[in-house]
Amino acid sequence: MIELKNIQKAYGDKDSAVHALAGVSLTIKRGDFVTIMGPSGSGKSTLLHILGLLDQATGGEYLLENHPVTGLSDRELSRIRNEHYGFVFQSFNLIPELTAIENVALPLRYAGETKKAALARALGLLASVGLDKRAWHYPSQLSGGEQQRVAVARAIANEPDVIMADEPTGNLPSGTGAEIMRLLTDLNAGGVSLVVVTHDDHIGAMGHTRVRLCDGLVEAVAS
Repeated sequence: MIELKNIQKAYGDKDSAVHALAGVSLTIKRGDFVTIMGPSGSGKSTLLHILGLLDQATGGEYLLENHPVTGLSDRELSRIRNEHYGFVFQSFNLIPELTAIENVALPLRYAGETKKAALARALGLLASVGLDKRAWHYPSQLSGGEQQRVAVARAIANEPDVIMADEPTGNLPSGTGAEIMRLLTDLNAGGVSLVVVTHDDHIGAMGHTRVRLCDGLVEAVAS
C-alpha cells in the first residue's frame, strides 16, 4: 500500500544540514499494524510526518498504491491526506474554539459534507468512543483521555485507509492509554492500517511489524 524507497530528510543548509532521515526504506501493507520505536532523535516523528504527507522528504521515493506521491502539489497532498489518512497526536491537536462534535465534523466539512450531515455523523462517531454525552463540550472541559478519544473519532471520520498515531498514549495515565490502544487496535482488526510511533515497549511489541530506528536509519524490522 505504502512503499518508501531510500527516504531522506535534511534540515538546514547543505554544508551544515542535519539529517533526520538518512535513507529509510519501508513497506506498509494494507491492514498492517506497524510500530516505530527508537531513541529520542532517531527520526521517528519525522518518518511519521513523511508517511502522513505532513512533511516532504528531501530525497528518495514515496509510492502510494504504486503511484508516486513525490512532487505532487499541496492541494493534491491535502486531498490524499483527507481521503486516506487519519491522525492521532500526543498533544491531541484539537481546535480549542470548537466543541468535540465540531472538531470531529471538521474533516467531513472539508470533504464537502453539509453541516447537518457532518454533525450527525460526528455524533455517531463520538458515540462509538463513548463520548456522545460530551459532544458539545470544549476541549478545555474534557479530560486528557476524553480529548484523545475525540481525536480518534476525528481520525476515523472519513473512513481512512491508514491511521498514523504519534505517541498517542504519551500524555495519558496507563489505564487511559490502554483504553486508547484498544480503540486503535479494534480499528486495525476491522481492516484499517495502523502506524504508531511509541517509546512504550509494551505498545511497540503489539505491532505486527516492528520497526526500530537509530540515527535516521532502520536498524531492525521484525514481524
